[in-house]
Amino acid sequence: MGTDYYHITSAPCPHCGHTDEREVVRIGKSSVGWTFGFHGTDKIRSYADWLTIIDAGGKVMDDCGNYYSPTEFRRIVESKRYADHDRAKEHPDGWSWTDREGYGFSSR
Repeated sequence: MGTDYYHITSAPCPHCGHTDEREVVRIGKSSVGWTFGFHGTDKIRSYADWLTIIDAGGKVMDDCGNYYSPTEFRRIVESKRYADHDRAKEHPDGWSWTDREGYGFSSR
């Protein structure tokens, strides 16, 4: 069992000013006994890339609807850094890689 995390950016409606959620992008998954598994894209290739995006604004939310500050999210990721298992290392499939800091990514 695990928890998925998402980055949500929002912008006010130019007509009424109401703020709607505009874009939801999956950051990755935290599972018991595993390192944090990041979702990567052509533009997001490392933990540093994710931190740049998160620090620029928006919100981090888990699949239960809980919100996290950038500092709280870092603690979650870094607390799992040395977990027993790492999907990117244990199940290489052509869609997975490890960034320079050793964090695992998958584009699936």
